[in-house]
Amino acid sequence: MSNDDFSVGGSEHLQLCLERDRLLSTPEFSRSPVMSKLLSFLVAYKLEGNTQPLKAYSIAVEALGRSEDFDPQTDSYPRVIMGRLRKLIDNHYLRNPSSTRLSIPLNQYEVVLEGASSDEPPKPMSVKAHPFRITAFLLRLS
Repeated sequence: MSNDDFSVGGSEHLQLCLERDRLLSTPEFSRSPVMSKLLSFLVAYKLEGNTQPLKAYSIAVEALGRSEDFDPQTDSYPRVIMGRLRKLIDNHYLRNPSSTRLSIPLNQYEVVLEGASSDEPPKPMSVKAHPFRITAFLLRLS
């Protein structure tokens, strides 16, 4: 193996795979095949180097198994499931802080690796995003 095999892209590729595998090995993802399949799909899409942003239709048909006549204008299923996946990922990192983490920005269907380089510290989760969950989590700690 040459030194060229460890390029920045290769490092990010490795980190994406490691974080995906770390999440998929948790009990929360083990109990949820839909969330596991969706997370795997999003990471695979990113690793393939696709530059086109994913749409609700693609998520529904390719990742969630909906039929090709799926209408994203009348069925919110992919948006709801993406919201649940965001919360599941955020809750995991609240309980298990990590220097690198996966996230899915609001209103996007893309997985993002945060804190992968030494120049970019991981972004803290916004308290505004989940105030009740954070309060409940903190109450359980006390």
